[in-house]
Amino acid sequence: MAYSIIAHTVAGSDSDHATTPAINTTGADEIIIALAFYGSVVPTLTDNKGNTWIPRPTYITSGGGPFNIKLYYCQSPTVGSGHTFSTAGASTYNSLAVVAVSGSVASPFDVENSNAGATVSSLQPGSITPGLNNELVVTAICVSSEATTIDSGFTLHDHVPNTASQYVGVSLATLIQTSAAAVNPSWGIPSGATDCVATIASFKAAAAVGNEARETQVSQSIIGGSPDARITQVTQELVGGAPDANVSQVTTLVIQQHFTDELTCLIVVQ
Repeated sequence: MAYSIIAHTVAGSDSDHATTPAINTTGADEIIIALAFYGSVVPTLTDNKGNTWIPRPTYITSGGGPFNIKLYYCQSPTVGSGHTFSTAGASTYNSLAVVAVSGSVASPFDVENSNAGATVSSLQPGSITPGLNNELVVTAICVSSEATTIDSGFTLHDHVPNTASQYVGVSLATLIQTSAAAVNPSWGIPSGATDCVATIASFKAAAAVGNEARETQVSQSIIGGSPDARITQVTQELVGGAPDANVSQVTTLVIQQHFTDELTCLIVVQ
């Protein structure tokens, strides 16, 4: 099952509190949040659906001040329309970016990395190699200005600029990686940054219905009924997604065996 983006949003604080615009998260089975903030106190993260958030490590840079980036996620969250996300932390100048997705497994987190910079116009978060195909790769950056571009095929969903006395800049982007491979995108910071820190993480996808599952369905469909009906059912089941070679091979086997008994089922499964 491939990942799909359901909804996303972003918000900056009044230096202490932030609440995102409401989004409709219906259909999402995982929500990932990038929390950016200043200082040593981690703001509190909540949402109006009462979900519990799993934190990842806090990454920090201190070239001109302690800018921080931290990911949170919730698998199998309570979702729906009017979904908002909030932070609270005195003088943390926080901001947050949110993406709701579908297609995750029960324990989705895979790998993570981070990198920090000072007086730069671009920043890479560090290389990761997802362990499986079809993983969702998420990267986010906390910046003293604004990160407005990203390469390597990532989609930039949301960003807000650093706003003096209110909130630090945050940006979030994703990539659905069909084939697992090392990835280390570059965030573009057109106006430069005295401080920035980025993170990148990947999340495992739910398994697609593969050949094994299709073969099980075929075995069930051909038990009982007339030989001609069994051939028709097998052909119809396999056309939906199986490789052409498999369709040809299995159909041939069934045609050769359709006058025999239930041994046909075992031949198809193999």
